[in-house]
This record gives sequence, structure tokens and C-alpha cells, in this order.
Amino acid sequence: CMAAAGTSVYECMEAISYAQAYEIPLLLVVVGKALPGYGNPYPYQGDLDVLVGGDFPPLVVCPGSVEEIPSVMGTVLEAAEKGRMPAVVYLDSALFHMTGTADIGAVDRTVLWGFRESGKRFFSSFFLDPEEMEHVQGKINQKGLCREGGALHEAYCMDDAEYGLCAYGASGYIARKAVDLLRAHGYRAGLLRPISLHPLFDVGAEAQGLKRLFVVEMSHGQLAGLIRKAAPGMTVKTFQACGGKVPDAKALVE
Repeated sequence: CMAAAGTSVYECMEAISYAQAYEIPLLLVVVGKALPGYGNPYPYQGDLDVLVGGDFPPLVVCPGSVEEIPSVMGTVLEAAEKGRMPAVVYLDSALFHMTGTADIGAVDRTVLWGFRESGKRFFSSFFLDPEEMEHVQGKINQKGLCREGGALHEAYCMDDAEYGLCAYGASGYIARKAVDLLRAHGYRAGLLRPISLHPLFDVGAEAQGLKRLFVVEMSHGQLAGLIRKAAPGMTVKTFQACGGKVPDAKALVE
């Protein structure tokens, strides 16, 4: 298990790449903080592109509330162990500083940890032959494709929605309040909240019938970029709060 905050996430990427190559389960908890990161307490979601970039990104999840952290962390730990791959729990510092009540009993699983399948306890880092490296990378890539069906998300008030908001983490928490305000004013709005950021849920299928999708995030369009790639024909508008600011529900409504 590893923990990082702010710009120190960049220093963890080599460890993630080793864990991918040698199929070692690894949990990394990342707390996003506004750049320059060191000692800065303000919330930020600008590490998303770093965490889901490259050919072999890890599993990445982001809870939307304190209450959700135990169940999401339990789910991603089990997936990392079962698939022998690294996983990341990504929290912006707004959520990290929240308090609340979490039902630990909600995560009731019987899980065997450790080297239970192969018994292998030595992992070599010497993949120097291109043919061998190609084989290993192909195996890792197929493993990644197999987990696409396991994307987690919440659909809130989406049954009759004409307009959708898409946000995660603390931004999703605030966007949910904006949906309630819009509903109170007669607008049929709904929220699509990604819980797993990699793999990402099927945006095109979930957003069918929407006139427009508004992506709310605390970064310069990183989530919006993933959404546009996942649903290229959809009209996507962005609401960005950066520099340590958090989205304002009333501003979202306007």
C-alpha cells in the first residue's frame, strides 16, 4: 500500500509500472491538491490524466462521499488482488477533509490475501528481450480489456432526464445538489457520477436521449476529454473550477 498527495503522484508512477509488469497487487491512495501541491491544502482533480494515461493504466476509483469510501476501497482491493494489478483510490482534498459516518460492516467479504494461486514469491524485473516484453505487454493489455465490463457509476434522476451533469468525487457531491435545485425549478436534470475512472462506464449508452451533457470538474477539462472520447457524438459543455476552488451549486444551476 502507498499514499501520495499533490505532485508526489508523479514519483509513484514507476512503482505502478513495475506492479503492472510483474502482476503485483498494489494499492495507491492519492489525494489531489491544487498545484504546486507541496503543502497546498486546496482541492484539485488535475491528476486524472496522469493516472489513466499510457498503454496500461491501473484501476482508478474515486468515492463521492465519506460513507462510500469503505465499500469502494473494499471493491478495488478485491479486484486488484484477483486480477494481480495495481489500483488507485483517488480523492480530492475536499473529500479527504470531510467527516462523516461510514458503515464498515457494509463491506462483508471473505477474501484470501497473498500468493494463493501460484505460490510465486519472487518477481524478476529483467524483461530485456523484445519478444518477451511484447508477450508480457500483450498479456497485460488483454487483462485490461477484460475489466471494461466492471465499470462503476451512479445514475441519479436519469430516468426522465433531458439534461445531464457528469462529475466525480467532491464535484459529484456538489453536482447532485445542483440536480436537486434544477428539479425544484422544473428542469429535468440528472447526474452521471463515475465511481471508477478507469475503466469508465459506457457514457454513450447511459446518456442516450440527453439534449446536452455538462461535465463538472476541478481541472482544465480532463474528465471532459475522457467523456468526449467515450461518446464522440455527444454535445458536451464544461464547468471548471481550478486553483483550489470548488464548484458552486448555484453557479451550476445558472
